[in-house]
Amino acid sequence: MKDLIKESLFSTVYRACKEWQGWTGKGNFLERLDFARRMVFMTIEQGWKAGLGPSEKPYWMCCEEELCFGEVAFRTAIFEPF
Repeated sequence: MKDLIKESLFSTVYRACKEWQGWTGKGNFLERLDFARRMVFMTIEQGWKAGLGPSEKPYWMCCEEELCFGEVAFRTAIFEPF
């Protein structure tokens, strides 16, 4: 059962990010989840195919501008006290 692969939008995008970024082990797991979540948002917003960037190119073939890294989804939120 361990080798069962779930084919959801998130899992497809996560696997593509893992391959592109060379993620191994369990380090920085929460940051990885956050990054993959943001890529899922961009996939939906930009109308990309799951696990691929614009023009159906693998993420590693896309430049930062193509992946919309300047968009709101990739900006770090700054929380200021009231």
